[in-house]
Amino acid sequence: MTRKISVNRRWLEPVPLGQDGTPIPENLWPRRRKHVWIVRWFAASSDGRVIRQSKQFPTREDADSFRNQRAEEFDRLPSARRAARNITLGEFAAEFRTLGQGPRGIMLRARSLQQSCNVLDRLVGFLCADTKLSTITSADAARFVASVRTRKTKIKLPPGERTVKLSEATVEKIKRTAKACFSVAINPLGYVRENPFAMLKAGRLEGSPIRYITPTEFAAMLAACGSQTTPTRIWWRCFLSACYTAGLRYSEAVNLVWSDIDFARGSIRVSPKPEARDTVAWSPKDREVRTIPIPAATLDMLTNLQSVSPDGHAYVFLPAERFAFIKAAKEAGRWKDTQAALNNFSRSFRLLVQRAARDIPALLDGEGDPAVSIHDLRRTAITNWSKVANMQTVMTLAGHSNIETTRRYYAAVTEDQLDKVRGATGELMDAAVSRAEAVQVSVKVTRE
Repeated sequence: MTRKISVNRRWLEPVPLGQDGTPIPENLWPRRRKHVWIVRWFAASSDGRVIRQSKQFPTREDADSFRNQRAEEFDRLPSARRAARNITLGEFAAEFRTLGQGPRGIMLRARSLQQSCNVLDRLVGFLCADTKLSTITSADAARFVASVRTRKTKIKLPPGERTVKLSEATVEKIKRTAKACFSVAINPLGYVRENPFAMLKAGRLEGSPIRYITPTEFAAMLAACGSQTTPTRIWWRCFLSACYTAGLRYSEAVNLVWSDIDFARGSIRVSPKPEARDTVAWSPKDREVRTIPIPAATLDMLTNLQSVSPDGHAYVFLPAERFAFIKAAKEAGRWKDTQAALNNFSRSFRLLVQRAARDIPALLDGEGDPAVSIHDLRRTAITNWSKVANMQTVMTLAGHSNIETTRRYYAAVTEDQLDKVRGATGELMDAAVSRAEAVQVSVKVTRE
């Protein structure tokens, strides 16, 4: 296959004849014989096959300009001229698991990789492992998402199992994950040219509100921890408060060590942890260190928790017994990074919210399940920050790489903000009504 982009003349008429009835010389053809200019090149089609392409132009100048443009595009993206490897969906899923790489070249965390592989496994089950990756279309992607939306699954909830449909938020997450996986197939792997999930818009559902935990609801959650000063109750009050006031992700709270807390300045530092005698290897989602101010009440709770923690134990919320178990399992090669660091956390949080719902029923949904999550505590903290700080500061404290993420997914519209808007417009309306009444009175007096 030639890599040349050629420009050639195409004659549209037969060779003209001279006065003597013989064909005119070849050097006179361009002036006497009608023609166009054809640009020809080889490129890869959307399904990965190399095909010959051409385009017609009326003048040589137009053809040369187009040829230079195509040559520049091929220099910038050489893979556009190479045939994609004829790989199957099953082979791609296996290779994706081995590479463990995201669409921006960043190595995925264990849980993110497992989530991506689960989505690819779903797609393999829907389309078949032998399906050629380059033949998957946007229609296939749409049908796959529709099957996910209607399929029922079993989840374990006390006292047993329950069959439910996946939530719309989960379906949206599957769409985003599938799109990210195929982005890897495009670059750097070069197996396909187009992303079949690109046309399926993924994102937060329009009108889906951010769950903001009000101060009254949070107070009920703290009260549900109990008033007794047992280590477990102190632990829960402290964990909830750290997430609620510092906006910590679950993994950030679990991997917090006492040296991350500056009691003098009132701040928490989120930073990577090395594999050492008293810590296990871990790094934040954003892979950046950030320092977050916290209120005195949270510091007091942390002080109480530190007083009942074992001497020499580095972690704030990871129990010493659990840490020893994880260390031993890692050394024996039995620990999987997808395993939960804390035992029975979801179950305990669920019971805590159900106790709090005795005072605040809004903490439960119509099925009696928690209407709030641990991550909602983080969203609430970020929303509270947005009321007093500019969005750039909020983005930095939250550890987001994109300010749009902070604005779209974390900054909620709260009732107190709506009351301020209502009050501001109410004052203007009262003034307008008063002015209108005054004008009417003035007009009436003048007429009389």
